[in-house]
Amino acid sequence: MNAEHQQPPELRVADKPAAPGATSAPPVEDQPAQDADQLREDIEQTREQLGDTVEALAGKADVKARITERVEQRKQQLRDLGQQAQAKLGDPRQVKQRVEQRKQQLRDIGQQAQTKLGDPQQVKQLAGTVQQRARSHPPLIVGAVVAAVVAVLYRRRRRR
Repeated sequence: MNAEHQQPPELRVADKPAAPGATSAPPVEDQPAQDADQLREDIEQTREQLGDTVEALAGKADVKARITERVEQRKQQLRDLGQQAQAKLGDPRQVKQRVEQRKQQLRDIGQQAQTKLGDPQQVKQLAGTVQQRARSHPPLIVGAVVAAVVAVLYRRRRRR
Protein backbone atom coordinates (compact mmCIF):
# COMPACT_ATOMS: atom_id res chain seq x y z
CA MET A 1 0.00 0.00 0.00
CA ASN A 2 1.11 3.53 -0.60
CA ALA A 3 1.33 6.17 2.09
CA GLU A 4 -1.79 8.04 0.97
CA HIS A 5 -4.05 5.06 1.73
CA GLN A 6 -2.51 4.64 5.18
CA GLN A 7 -3.45 8.16 6.30
CA PRO A 8 -6.70 8.75 8.18
CA PRO A 9 -9.57 9.72 5.83
CA GLU A 10 -9.52 13.30 7.09
CA LEU A 11 -5.97 13.84 5.89
CA ARG A 12 -6.11 12.19 2.45
CA VAL A 13 -5.77 14.35 -0.63
CA ALA A 14 -8.58 13.91 -3.12
CA ASP A 15 -7.63 12.09 -6.34
CA LYS A 16 -10.30 13.88 -8.37
CA PRO A 17 -9.45 17.03 -10.32
CA ALA A 18 -10.88 20.28 -9.02
CA ALA A 19 -14.07 21.68 -10.52
CA PRO A 20 -13.61 24.43 -13.12
CA GLY A 21 -13.03 27.76 -11.43
CA ALA A 22 -12.13 26.17 -8.08
CA THR A 23 -8.70 26.59 -6.58
CA SER A 24 -6.85 23.47 -5.66
CA ALA A 25 -5.50 23.20 -2.13
CA PRO A 26 -1.81 22.55 -1.58
CA PRO A 27 -0.95 19.07 -0.32
CA VAL A 28 -1.86 18.40 3.31
CA GLU A 29 1.74 17.77 4.35
CA ASP A 30 2.63 21.39 3.48
CA GLN A 31 -0.18 22.99 5.48
CA PRO A 32 0.08 23.88 9.17
CA ALA A 33 -1.92 22.09 11.86
CA GLN A 34 -4.57 24.82 11.75
CA ASP A 35 -5.40 23.89 8.16
CA ALA A 36 -5.74 20.24 9.22
CA ASP A 37 -8.28 21.28 11.86
CA GLN A 38 -10.16 23.33 9.27
CA LEU A 39 -10.11 20.33 6.94
CA ARG A 40 -11.53 18.11 9.69
CA GLU A 41 -14.33 20.64 10.28
CA ASP A 42 -15.06 20.78 6.55
CA ILE A 43 -15.18 16.99 6.40
CA GLU A 44 -17.55 16.86 9.37
CA GLN A 45 -19.78 19.49 7.79
CA THR A 46 -19.77 17.56 4.50
CA ARG A 47 -20.69 14.37 6.36
CA GLU A 48 -23.63 16.16 8.00
CA GLN A 49 -24.79 17.51 4.65
CA LEU A 50 -24.43 14.09 3.11
CA GLY A 51 -26.41 12.60 5.98
CA ASP A 52 -29.17 15.16 5.44
CA THR A 53 -29.19 14.42 1.71
CA VAL A 54 -29.36 10.67 2.29
CA GLU A 55 -32.17 11.19 4.79
CA ALA A 56 -34.11 13.32 2.29
CA LEU A 57 -33.64 10.74 -0.44
CA ALA A 58 -34.71 7.96 1.90
CA GLY A 59 -37.84 9.96 2.74
CA LYS A 60 -38.67 10.31 -0.94
CA ALA A 61 -38.07 6.60 -1.52
CA ASP A 62 -40.34 5.62 1.39
CA VAL A 63 -43.58 5.49 -0.56
CA LYS A 64 -45.58 4.00 2.29
CA ALA A 65 -44.66 6.85 4.63
CA ARG A 66 -45.44 9.46 1.97
CA ILE A 67 -48.84 7.90 1.27
CA THR A 68 -49.60 7.72 4.98
CA GLU A 69 -48.68 11.39 5.34
CA ARG A 70 -50.96 12.38 2.44
CA VAL A 71 -53.82 10.32 3.89
CA GLU A 72 -53.40 12.12 7.20
CA GLN A 73 -53.43 15.48 5.41
CA ARG A 74 -56.66 14.55 3.61
CA LYS A 75 -58.23 13.37 6.86
CA GLN A 76 -57.40 16.70 8.46
CA GLN A 77 -58.89 18.56 5.48
CA LEU A 78 -62.10 16.53 5.83
CA ARG A 79 -62.23 17.24 9.56
CA ASP A 80 -61.83 20.95 8.83
CA LEU A 81 -64.60 20.83 6.21
CA GLY A 82 -66.85 18.99 8.67
CA GLN A 83 -66.25 21.65 11.29
CA GLN A 84 -66.98 24.41 8.77
CA ALA A 85 -70.20 22.69 7.71
CA GLN A 86 -71.25 22.20 11.30
CA ALA A 87 -70.52 25.86 12.03
CA LYS A 88 -72.72 26.91 9.10
CA LEU A 89 -75.55 24.47 9.70
CA GLY A 90 -75.49 24.33 13.46
CA ASP A 91 -76.24 21.33 15.61
CA PRO A 92 -77.19 18.24 13.56
CA ARG A 93 -80.25 17.69 15.77
CA GLN A 94 -81.45 21.21 14.96
CA VAL A 95 -80.86 20.61 11.25
CA LYS A 96 -82.93 17.43 11.42
CA GLN A 97 -85.68 19.30 13.25
CA ARG A 98 -85.69 22.06 10.57
CA VAL A 99 -85.89 19.44 7.82
CA GLU A 100 -88.86 17.80 9.52
CA GLN A 101 -90.58 21.20 9.82
CA ARG A 102 -90.05 21.87 6.10
CA LYS A 103 -91.41 18.44 5.21
CA GLN A 104 -94.53 19.14 7.25
CA GLN A 105 -94.95 22.55 5.58
CA LEU A 106 -94.75 20.90 2.16
CA ARG A 107 -97.35 18.31 3.17
CA ASP A 108 -99.64 21.11 4.34
CA ILE A 109 -99.18 23.01 1.06
CA GLY A 110 -99.95 19.84 -0.89
CA GLN A 111 -103.13 19.29 1.08
CA GLN A 112 -104.19 22.92 0.55
CA ALA A 113 -103.57 22.64 -3.17
CA GLN A 114 -105.59 19.45 -3.37
CA THR A 115 -108.43 21.09 -1.44
CA LYS A 116 -108.46 24.14 -3.74
CA LEU A 117 -108.08 22.20 -6.96
CA GLY A 118 -110.41 19.43 -6.02
CA ASP A 119 -110.26 15.98 -7.49
CA PRO A 120 -107.05 15.26 -9.43
CA GLN A 121 -109.17 13.70 -12.19
CA GLN A 122 -111.01 17.00 -12.66
CA VAL A 123 -107.67 18.84 -12.90
CA LYS A 124 -106.54 16.44 -15.64
CA GLN A 125 -109.75 16.99 -17.55
CA LEU A 126 -109.40 20.76 -17.29
CA ALA A 127 -105.80 20.56 -18.51
CA GLY A 128 -106.95 18.44 -21.46
CA THR A 129 -109.61 21.01 -22.34
CA VAL A 130 -107.06 23.85 -22.26
CA GLN A 131 -104.74 21.82 -24.44
CA GLN A 132 -107.48 21.16 -27.01
CA ARG A 133 -108.42 24.82 -27.19
CA ALA A 134 -104.81 25.81 -27.60
CA ARG A 135 -104.45 23.41 -30.52
CA SER A 136 -107.54 24.75 -32.18
CA HIS A 137 -106.27 28.37 -31.97
CA PRO A 138 -102.51 28.24 -32.71
CA PRO A 139 -102.24 31.77 -34.16
CA LEU A 140 -103.63 33.21 -30.94
CA ILE A 141 -101.07 31.36 -28.83
CA VAL A 142 -98.18 32.24 -31.13
CA GLY A 143 -99.23 35.90 -30.97
CA ALA A 144 -99.33 35.81 -27.18
CA VAL A 145 -95.84 34.29 -27.01
CA VAL A 146 -94.44 36.85 -29.48
CA ALA A 147 -96.03 39.69 -27.50
CA ALA A 148 -94.47 38.39 -24.28
CA VAL A 149 -91.01 38.15 -25.89
CA VAL A 150 -91.27 41.66 -27.33
CA ALA A 151 -92.31 43.03 -23.94
CA VAL A 152 -89.33 41.39 -22.22
CA LEU A 153 -86.87 42.69 -24.84
CA TYR A 154 -88.35 46.19 -24.62
CA ARG A 155 -87.94 46.25 -20.84
CA ARG A 156 -84.33 45.08 -21.06
CA ARG A 157 -83.39 47.78 -23.54
CA ARG A 158 -85.08 50.47 -21.46
CA ARG A 159 -83.05 49.49 -18.41
CA ARG A 160 -79.75 49.95 -20.27
